[in-house]
Amino acid sequence: MTYEEMLLNPIRQPLYKIIFCDENENEIDEIIRHEIDGNLMTELKNGIRRTCNFTLENEDGVFLPSTDGLVSINNRVKIYSGQIVNDQPEYIQQGVFILGNPRATGSSTSENSMFFELHDKFALLDGTKNGYLITDYLIPRGTPIEDAVLQLIQDTGLPNIPVLVYPTSEVTPYSLPMASGSTYADILYKLADFLSWEVFFDVYGVLRFQPPTDQMVSDYVWEFTTEQNSLISSVRNFDWTNLRNYIVVIGDNINGSLVRAVASDQNIFSDTYVGKIGNITASPIKDSLIYTLPLAQDRADYELLKAIQKQESVDITHVPIDVVKEGDIVLLTNDKLGVNRERYLIMKTNLPLSIKGEQTSNLWNVRDVV
Repeated sequence: MTYEEMLLNPIRQPLYKIIFCDENENEIDEIIRHEIDGNLMTELKNGIRRTCNFTLENEDGVFLPSTDGLVSINNRVKIYSGQIVNDQPEYIQQGVFILGNPRATGSSTSENSMFFELHDKFALLDGTKNGYLITDYLIPRGTPIEDAVLQLIQDTGLPNIPVLVYPTSEVTPYSLPMASGSTYADILYKLADFLSWEVFFDVYGVLRFQPPTDQMVSDYVWEFTTEQNSLISSVRNFDWTNLRNYIVVIGDNINGSLVRAVASDQNIFSDTYVGKIGNITASPIKDSLIYTLPLAQDRADYELLKAIQKQESVDITHVPIDVVKEGDIVLLTNDKLGVNRERYLIMKTNLPLSIKGEQTSNLWNVRDVV
């Protein structure tokens, strides 16, 4: 039986592994439980994508914070979910986290416990735990974007921030100054928006700076159907108030002429096709870093896709399926909602660290915008 088949088995043996690490992510100790009182939440966005919290029994006091103990202010935590498959434990890594605010509970009449709050590693860059610039920072004009990202992370001085930057020929069109009091994350967001790219830490703790995934060609990772015992309920939402199908991006003024690009839904089979419902315009997006028409068009197309997608979403409740995460494509079938094997993008999901809990996921409909 495969891992995926076992997820649908009514008799499952879940496993959760917590690995405590030092600030260099060298493993100190691991804790394995069949159940943890907690949740793992993920969201598809730039910056912080993952948060986690859980509680462990602490009768022997081993989890009390101390400078040289398992729980120390600079230590990190790796979280794995898994299950017994064919009599063997199998695990899926769910993230590398930094410690937030722990909380110890002690009582003579009840169980002593330790509550853990975990933050995405991006909290080291956006000011949540670290990341503020103490002096002005400057990326010179003509710096390759890849070099700018790598140098930025090196300049943080933070330990063990592995980086994966996808290749690009683009360079910074101008000097990019950032004042003290800004954050390293602020710079990363500017560079990502410039290319209409993503920046985030993946489940292995690697900072990824990359173009968005092509949702139309990506394989789906799971299929939810009303015939399947994993799907509990579904709610289909239509956000027509905030629907926009016409996007304008305005870039820099080059030789007296503004760089300007337009994207609109030209798919004649789309419910939001401009020829069917007219132009519903968004407030123009202005970004002086955009200095070429192709960059402006990429940004307009990117923003249009998001605007079209979020007008229809589905909230589903299902048994814990730990192989799905933010950014994955799933198929959904629910005859009562008029949905038949349609492709959806996972925007948010909340995984209980227990077989007893129910998982909730927010899905956006995958649309082909021409």
